[in-house]
Amino acid sequence: EGEALEIRLVDENGEYDFQFEVLEGNLGYETDGLTVIRLKSIEAMPIEFGIVAAYPNPFNANAVIRYNLSKAGRITMNVYDINGRLALNIVDNSLNMGIHTTILNGSTLVSGIYFLRLQNCNKTATMKVALVK
Repeated sequence: EGEALEIRLVDENGEYDFQFEVLEGNLGYETDGLTVIRLKSIEAMPIEFGIVAAYPNPFNANAVIRYNLSKAGRITMNVYDINGRLALNIVDNSLNMGIHTTILNGSTLVSGIYFLRLQNCNKTATMKVALVK
C-alpha cells in the first residue's frame, strides 16, 4: 500500500521508452485503486540483442528478418549453409540502436537448411531458417 507503481511497456520486440501523463489517480499502489494514464510518445528501445523473427519460415524466395540492436554499431548478418560455409551476406553496415528489418533474398540459394548469424561487436545471435523452392 502506498508504494510507487512502475509502468513498463514490453512486447516481443523488447522494452519501450515512453512518456505519459496521469489523467486520474496517482502513481502509488492503492488497494482497489485506479490510475488512468495517457501515452504521449513511444520509442522502441530493445533491451536484448538478437534475431527476433524470420517470416515466413520456411520460406520460398524471400523472408523478412526482424532483429534488435541494443547498442548502435557496426553489424553483419550472414547466411551459412548446413556445413558452415558462407552462402550470403545480407547486412554489413553501421546501424543505430533499435528494431530493424531486412529481406533475405534466397533466389541464388538451393533448397535446404540455413543459419542466419547476426554479429555486433562481441555479441552473436543465430537462427535456423529453411528454404523450400
